Amino acid sequence: KDGIKAYNYWNEKMPIIVFIYAAKFQHCYRVEYVKLIELLKTMGTEGVFENDNKPIYSIHVKELALIGENCAI
Repeated sequence: KDGIKAYNYWNEKMPIIVFIYAAKFQHCYRVEYVKLIELLKTMGTEGVFENDNKPIYSIHVKELALIGENCAI
């Protein structure tokens, strides 16, 4: 397994929480892994990395605000 899908195994053992920092807005979001995966499925990818062909994901901050919780940094 490679890329973000490799976390599926660990999420089955214990729910994973992902912290995503939006540098442009200096804001942090706390997102459940399963919600993040569902969002990525709907948004698609923006290509692949040249060195390993893993997908490149781009997430809009407004989408993070809908599925995640604000967190202090």
